[in-house]
Amino acid sequence: ERRVQGEWRDVQMVFQSPDRTLNPRHRIGRIISRPLRRLAGLGRIDAKNRVGDLLRSVRLADTTAEQTPRSLSRGQRQRATIARAFAGAPKVVVL
Repeated sequence: ERRVQGEWRDVQMVFQSPDRTLNPRHRIGRIISRPLRRLAGLGRIDAKNRVGDLLRSVRLADTTAEQTPRSLSRGQRQRATIARAFAGAPKVVVL
């Protein structure tokens, strides 16, 4: 059974291994902005501004948005996945 878009937005997951959930070819900013655009309905500029807010909320520098997952420590990658999970303003986050 497929979930409708509202269900995708309401429930997000953070997996234990960030290495398998972050695309190593994309920068962190792009990884986090995708759910902002698709689930929260933000435009490109608003999503880019919100990425900085999300990164700061998990104690990562704004400059992290320009880095790839490989350049981050394991803990930083985990925090980036947490920021991505909260990007769509979910009702429930499963860790």
